[in-house]
Amino acid sequence: MISNMIRTALAAALLGAGSGANAQVTIYTDRAAFEASAGGPLTLVNFDTDASGNPIAADSPGVLAGNLYAGFGVSFAAGVVFGEPNLPFIGVTPPNIISNSGINTPTPALVNATFSTPVARVGITDVGAEAVLRLYDTNNALIASVVTDTDPATFDFVGVASDTPIRRIEYDFVSGIGFGGDDLIYTPVPELPPVLLLAAGLPFLALRRGRSKRRGG
Repeated sequence: MISNMIRTALAAALLGAGSGANAQVTIYTDRAAFEASAGGPLTLVNFDTDASGNPIAADSPGVLAGNLYAGFGVSFAAGVVFGEPNLPFIGVTPPNIISNSGINTPTPALVNATFSTPVARVGITDVGAEAVLRLYDTNNALIASVVTDTDPATFDFVGVASDTPIRRIEYDFVSGIGFGGDDLIYTPVPELPPVLLLAAGLPFLALRRGRSKRRGG
């Protein structure tokens, strides 16, 4: 069943992809499957505390996310806030959500996040109305665009794994009443094993040796 959800979401994502459409992506609608397939360390931002572990009080909209998570490797554009108590989020304990109040930005719903170093996969839980997760590469080209469920009464996880490094994401309002996200999860781009790094350098070394022999002859 999970594999069917993955394939369906993958087709939807590729239809919405731009110049990064050549990237190989896998879409997950099941958080457990997303985490199990990571094969490496996962970074979780639950919006309860900052990168130093300090609790965040956001009983009313207006507490900016900004660089509170720079220690985790992600920062948020102006206007991204914690908590929207005037919106009907179902089952959320304030202030554990992230949204956008429109402060200092012309886009009233867009959550814009940039990673300090590219990541390989990103996941987030939609806790409000229909939303879309867009991922961009290091050249700011769109890799994939995935739309969540339209039911505001259920939490909907969406995760994307990409062979093209992800530098930035947008989490945006689509339709309905209420908008927010929780539990942002991401993994770094995996490093090549030393054996593969050595293999990648062998042709270069062979070329240098060949040139040295010709000069010596």
